[in-house]
Amino acid sequence: MRNPKRIPKILDKIQKLWEEKPDMRLGQLLENVFPNRPTMDPKYSRSMYNIEDEELVETLTKFYKTEKTFGYKGKEVLQEVLKKVKEA
Repeated sequence: MRNPKRIPKILDKIQKLWEEKPDMRLGQLLENVFPNRPTMDPKYSRSMYNIEDEELVETLTKFYKTEKTFGYKGKEVLQEVLKKVKEA
C-alpha cells in the first residue's frame, strides 16, 4: 500500500507550481506536459498513468521551468503542432 502521507506533500508541490501559472486550468497544466495524444516531440507523448507521483511532480516542475510557450519550446513549434491538428 502506498503511504497516504505523500498526498499532501505532492498536492502542495503541484499547488506551488500552479500558483506560478494562475491563468491555467489544472487540466491545461497537466495536459501540456502529458498530452492524451501523440505530439511531435516523443518526450511529451508519455502518459502520466504509469509514472510515480514524485516523478510526475518532478516532470511538471522541470517542464515549466524550462519551456517557454505551453511546453512546445516556442511559438514556431506550437504553430506547427496546430497546423498538424488542423490537417488531421
